[in-house]
Amino acid sequence: MKTYNIGIIPGDGIGPEVTNEALKVLKAVTPGRFDVNFVEYPYSGAHYLKTKELVPDKVIDEWKTLDAIFLGAIGHPAVEVGLVERSVILGLRFGLDLYINLRPIKLYAENLCPLKGKTPKDIDFTVVRENTEGEYTQIGGILKKGMPDEVATSTSLYTRVGIERAVRYAFELARSRAKANDKPGHLTLVDKANAIRPQEIWTRIFAEVGQEYPDVKQDHAYVDAFAMLMIQKPEAYDTIVTTNLYGDIITDLGSMLQGGIGIAASANLHPGKTSMFEPIHGSAPDIAGKGIACPLALSSEAWSWSKFGNRLGSKGLQRLPSLVVKSRRLLIPRQSQEPFMQAIDILMQEHRVIETVLNALESAAERLGAGEDVPMDFFFKAADFIRNYADGTHHQKEEGILFTALETNGFPKDADPVSVFMDDHVEGRRLTKGMTECAERIQSGDAGAKAELIQHARDYITLLREHIQREDNVLFPMADDILADGHRQLLADFNRADDERGTKDKYLRLAEELAKI
Repeated sequence: MKTYNIGIIPGDGIGPEVTNEALKVLKAVTPGRFDVNFVEYPYSGAHYLKTKELVPDKVIDEWKTLDAIFLGAIGHPAVEVGLVERSVILGLRFGLDLYINLRPIKLYAENLCPLKGKTPKDIDFTVVRENTEGEYTQIGGILKKGMPDEVATSTSLYTRVGIERAVRYAFELARSRAKANDKPGHLTLVDKANAIRPQEIWTRIFAEVGQEYPDVKQDHAYVDAFAMLMIQKPEAYDTIVTTNLYGDIITDLGSMLQGGIGIAASANLHPGKTSMFEPIHGSAPDIAGKGIACPLALSSEAWSWSKFGNRLGSKGLQRLPSLVVKSRRLLIPRQSQEPFMQAIDILMQEHRVIETVLNALESAAERLGAGEDVPMDFFFKAADFIRNYADGTHHQKEEGILFTALETNGFPKDADPVSVFMDDHVEGRRLTKGMTECAERIQSGDAGAKAELIQHARDYITLLREHIQREDNVLFPMADDILADGHRQLLADFNRADDERGTKDKYLRLAEELAKI
């Protein structure tokens, strides 16, 4: 199994808070798929105050060897403005040549948009920001600072190589978005070449590269006009390519269209090499430690990076942030969600019990396939556990609590993604029945049923492991913010019923027994 080395830079203010939530996502999606080795780095304003240390060159070289880097936020009120930010953020962008800054502007829920009448269908475009040139190259300075004749200079640097690779990436992205969304490709160049003539190099290169993409509609807007148009008719845009400075500004404006800067994500990319992921927000020291920072930007990037694959597919994953923000409960203090979190803990503990049985079933199937003698009584007991616990009381809790909560919030049982979970249980019951029937046939002397039994067992193990992973990583986070107190009480009722009839203890004992066989 592959191990990925992930650099973690929590940073300042709310940075450690949002980073912690992103790590929960990564840890949740890794089991059985890949391993992750987290390497944490201390560089931040707080670290600078203690040590006066900025990022050394050797650390930049070390970052180049990692598979990815996640950055929380940098900025401390007691440190010179921009000092540590330049060391860490620009150190990463320039040191690793992260020439693409990809910033999606996507509205997840209509209630979050300040524009009247705009829906998620209207606001879904992506900004490709050139990330290593322009005003951010730090060419310039201040002469005679504080004197009457003080002078400041700043040089904007644009190179053919830098522009062309950003523009070409944008064309490819526009083409891929067109294919994914089943609509014509559309790319818009944003510059200010009418007033700042050196930016005419952008206009020419855009036209030159565009000749290679006749299938992509191409248009152009000056940045001041674009700032107006993206508010007036955001639905007119799909993919944007622009300079470093303009990309920085218009995506902050765009974050308000999608519901706030806490939702806006930023991927700093060098395709095929180490890349860095961050939210576009700052360290927000005024709200640090209050438990109200929105971690969605960095968490969604962690999820996307992990390439989490299951039967929900990419469209299902894209819906997850929408399912969370639609609840209108994002600002509820975490402590008021404790009853539900306790309920989720119970269900996840039960998942671990079920996993114990799956491990035992997997071992038994392998032994049977290798010609070893495995008592059929094991398979009868495993089927009983699955039928009465995994597909029984445990599933009743999920259906009666979580699915009910989702249904009352606009996600009926026959709609994606809820239908996927329901289908799992139907298929699980079919496989369990087949496993039992095969075991009975083997006991009756039908040796040919052994291969069928092994296949049923393997299919069920795969199905239920994927099902558990989807619940832990999709359903539970989705329901987290939308469950009402009544549903929490219903779960409490189920647990009380468990205790009264001894169901939980019975199947815990059975799981332990099966694990020993």
